[in-house]
Parts: sequence; structure tokens; C-alpha cells
Amino acid sequence: MKINTNSNKPETSAGKERHRSLPSEISYIKGYPEKLFIYRLPASPFWWVRYYIAGKTVRRSTKHEGKQQAIAFAKDFYSQLIIEYKGASSAKSTSNFEVVAKEMLLAEEAKLARGELSEITYKNTKYRFEKFILPFFRKKDVKSVDYYELEKFLNSVSDKSLTPSTLSAYLGLIRKVFSYALRRKIISQIPEFPTVKVKAVPRGWFTPNEYLKVQRAARKFAGVKIDVRKWKDENGETQTQYIRSDSKPFKKKGDLMRCVEMTEDLRKLIVFMSHSYIRPSDIRLLKHSHVDVVTGDYKYLRLRLPPTKGHGDPITTMPTAVRVYLE
Repeated sequence: MKINTNSNKPETSAGKERHRSLPSEISYIKGYPEKLFIYRLPASPFWWVRYYIAGKTVRRSTKHEGKQQAIAFAKDFYSQLIIEYKGASSAKSTSNFEVVAKEMLLAEEAKLARGELSEITYKNTKYRFEKFILPFFRKKDVKSVDYYELEKFLNSVSDKSLTPSTLSAYLGLIRKVFSYALRRKIISQIPEFPTVKVKAVPRGWFTPNEYLKVQRAARKFAGVKIDVRKWKDENGETQTQYIRSDSKPFKKKGDLMRCVEMTEDLRKLIVFMSHSYIRPSDIRLLKHSHVDVVTGDYKYLRLRLPPTKGHGDPITTMPTAVRVYLE
């Protein structure tokens, strides 16, 4: 038996309202969770934003008719919800240092999602909080932390073989927590901080003769295999031995950890780095898609590396880097 679903009864006002509340257009936001999206309603000229969090759906009008403005509103909306809801389940006081620090880290995570912060910076920040900052301040109240408490923290990490610049960076992260607490009106002022005298230490450098020696050594060892071995000395301390794989067995110590084959690529890398000013830590990020060969009065490379440590400007190389890159 067929049931006719097309009723001849006139549509009620409630039915019309339900129809007008159904989205006529949905747009997801690149780089954000799929639970976050903007949508249009027949009953409103504005875009709306929707996000599902903590077991419930949160909706809000963006008050914008333009899509790009609505997306920008949605990103801010998402960041605020993350800050408000992720820490809401904690039974601790909102002025507890750990709670405030974790909320600040959530705000940093939102910056990462928006592309305002590099991944390595976020990971370093999180690592430093978990390593020394939270273990010391975890149970403290941000309202009660003063200069003396900060000085005790500084003294506690001063024997960890950390450089003055690293100690200063730790204090900078703690200050960031207090700045966040001040903006949230959890505290009325930021306490005075102890200072760490950071002495400018220029990076090491090679003389032209030393640079040539490094190049020649890299060329000489191309094709040679090196054993990396671990052994214990008479004091029981672990030592590392680097020795050619073809050396006589009686010269080798301890256990073989790995074998490394030196290649001609190492020499090329040394030449490329010295003529492009690129840092060793950035080499692993470099792809062919980041390299432009520029020709004109001069021939050089333009390196468009992903931003790291706040540096995002292209690198202009010396002409020699072009030759090594194209080999």
C-alpha cells in the first residue's frame, strides 16, 4: 500500500520557519576542524558560524554579508571558544598558574592554526613549559607569584647548564603567561621580573684557509664509510669513537651503533651553505619548489624557505651557489 506523502493541507507557519532555518549554503574553513563552518540562512542576510564543542553546538551570526569577512569572524570565534571551553572542565581556580598557562598555550595553538606562528616555535614553547616551568609553578596562584618566587625559579634552573639566552627565553615565556592573565583580567598587574645579563657571543667562523681545508677534507673522504661506535672508559663513562670501517678490527672499540658513508654531496653542501647563508637547521626544509634561478646582470638563487624563528624573507645567494645547485 502506497502512502501519499504530499499532503494537501496548507503549510503551517511553524513549517515555514523550519524551512527558513535550514542552511542554503555551507562553507568550510581551510586549515580548521570540519566541525567549524559558516553558512547562510534564507531568513538572514548575514553569514552564520557554527562549531560543535564540549557536547553542544554553538552558533552565532557573523553580522557580515561578505564571505571573507565572515571567515575572519569565524576564525576569531573558534579561537575564543577554544580558550573558553578547553579549560572549563578543570576544577582548579582560574587563577591557578597551570590553568592560565594551558589556556595561553591553547591561544598559541590557535595562532598556529591561523598561520601566525611556526610549528617549531610552538613546539619549543610547549616543550619549555613542560620541562621546567610547569613543574615549578604548577600549584601556584598567578596572583601570588612575585619577584622572589620568580627569582627562586631562576635559581632552580641556573644549574641546568642552560645559557643566559635560554634562561632569558624561559623568563620571557613566564612573562607571556602573566600578560595573558592581565588581558583576561585575572591579575591587575604583572610582577617585576629578575633580569639575566645576556652577553652577545658572535657565531664561530672559518678563515679562508680553514674553509678550504674543510672543503678538501670533504672531497678526500667522499666514498669513505665511517663507523660510529660506543664504548665505556675506565671510569665507566660512555665514549664515542668515529673510525673508518676498513680499519683493522683491533683498533675498533665497543659496539657498532651505525655506519655512515661520506659522499660528494657533503662537499657540495658545504659550498652551497657558505654561498647562500642558509642555516644547517633550515637545510632539511629546503625543497626544489623553494628555489628560483634568477638570471640577468647577475645569476643567483632566490630561496623562499618556510618561515622559521620569525624569519620569512627570501634569501639571495652568491653566484657560486647556482653552479653547485645545478650540478
